Amino acid sequence: MFKIFLIVSTVFVFTHSLVYSAEMSLINLQKKLSKELTLPILSVPELLKQPELPPYPRTLTYYKQEYQLGESIKRDTQEAEKWFRRAAEQGSAHGQFALGRLYFLGNGVKQNYQEAEKWFRRAAGQWMPEAQFFLGRMSFLGHGVPRDNREAQFWFQKAAEQNQAEAQFYLGSMYFLGEGVIQDYKEAEKWLRKAADQDHVAAQFFLGSLYYFPLGMNRNFPEAVKWYRNAAQKGHVDAQFYLAYMHFFGQGVSKDIDAARTWFRKSAEQNDLRAQFYLGHIYLFGQGVQQDFNAAIDWFKKSAEQGHAHAQLYLGNMYLAGQGTKIDAAKGEHWFHQSADKGVAEAQFRLGLFYYNTEAYAKADNWFRTAAAQSHSNAQFHLGLMADLAQGRVHDYQVAQHWFLKAAKQAHVRAQFRLGLIYEQGKGIEIENKKAFDWYLKAALQEHAAAQERIGALYEEGKGTQQDLPLAVHWYEKSAKNGYNKGMFRFAKMLEHGNGIRKNVQNAVKWYQKAADHRFAEAQYYLGELYYFGRGVDQSYANAEKWFQSAADHGYPLAEFRQGLTYYLGH
Repeated sequence: MFKIFLIVSTVFVFTHSLVYSAEMSLINLQKKLSKELTLPILSVPELLKQPELPPYPRTLTYYKQEYQLGESIKRDTQEAEKWFRRAAEQGSAHGQFALGRLYFLGNGVKQNYQEAEKWFRRAAGQWMPEAQFFLGRMSFLGHGVPRDNREAQFWFQKAAEQNQAEAQFYLGSMYFLGEGVIQDYKEAEKWLRKAADQDHVAAQFFLGSLYYFPLGMNRNFPEAVKWYRNAAQKGHVDAQFYLAYMHFFGQGVSKDIDAARTWFRKSAEQNDLRAQFYLGHIYLFGQGVQQDFNAAIDWFKKSAEQGHAHAQLYLGNMYLAGQGTKIDAAKGEHWFHQSADKGVAEAQFRLGLFYYNTEAYAKADNWFRTAAAQSHSNAQFHLGLMADLAQGRVHDYQVAQHWFLKAAKQAHVRAQFRLGLIYEQGKGIEIENKKAFDWYLKAALQEHAAAQERIGALYEEGKGTQQDLPLAVHWYEKSAKNGYNKGMFRFAKMLEHGNGIRKNVQNAVKWYQKAADHRFAEAQYYLGELYYFGRGVDQSYANAEKWFQSAADHGYPLAEFRQGLTYYLGH
């Protein structure tokens, strides 16, 4: 029994989880912290654990604690209340605190905050730090008294100066949040460190966050890692997540995907939706592990079902791609909707793309517009494309130009190319070769093969820029090597005729052949000509006929005429 009393006299853990008002304060903190991460913080940390008995000295009052412990005497809170009251009325600070606590919790008596406050005040007047802390907490949360942060700060300060860890934590948190006091991160650091040094887990987590985020102090990743690790090792779910996050990105520690995965898993197994999302990401892309679509979809599903918007996006994608599951368009659409409805622009775009590919153009237009309003460049491009190609609407080149321009200004390479086409071809506007050249060049510098071919053509023809045949050859060659059949054809022509480059018919044949194999009809016709006349290749009427026929089959007018003439003449 002595051991029981000894344990009771040395253990103090905060007695209640935070209620709504406290959660709102913590949510304010979370909003500040979430701005620093690519992914938002979506849950209020479970900062404080479930109640245990406070530390009581061994007095007559706390001998009667057995009525609450229920060890050798049947548990009887009413009997405990009787003895607590006798001690309290005789001026025992411990009895006064214990009685106040019974009323505060409604444990064996009707909950009565006014009675709790009365007895806490009497104990606090005798410098009992736990009573001072509870008075501060009542004022901070508005339990039985008007909410008063100044009053809370007064009592937290009294208790904190007596090394009461919970009070130090609350006081540090008030300075952290600027509630009831002028926000002061240095003061927050002082009190949080005092609590953290006493192994207060929530204080260790907050202290880590103070060093991690740029909140009026210099960021100190090594210190953040240290305190997150201390809290994480004690099972703090948010500390486990942040420690994993820092290992994942190499912040304050060497990048270590294995360590990140370990801590993400610990947090995820405590149902942290962010950690579940990152685990899914690790398995989806095989980061430090063998790629495992089944594991990825399992973790994404756990996270998505808790409302994680990006997990919902990835889950929708996996259902549509058939990764880790059979293809299920309905589930893919469902999860895209869930994510899109939370405002995730990529999900809005992908939902639009889902409808676009099924030719549900009205729905596609709606979701593309929603994503485009968030400056999603792919959505803007597809709105331009629908107007350009008359998909779900009549041709409207001005609308196409509007959306292509928005996307192109965000370096969207396909939009830059399409904008170049509009200016070069004069679709709905006057032909402006200089603007066409400028937009083609932007796309070409991003290795867009078709844009590289158009830049070569403008240099060759001297449109929108000064004629420069060597530069034309340069861009044709880049386009050809990037696999664009028209670029291959134009590069071959320059080689065949020695324009801007040394003449090399044999090399020209090679590039005509590549373009012809890519079903470029004009290249097929030119290759037929070379075989017919034996230029750069051994003469072969059979090969010539083969390529002439192929070019004609692909609709090249000169080849069609030649085939007609062949049949007309009979040879």
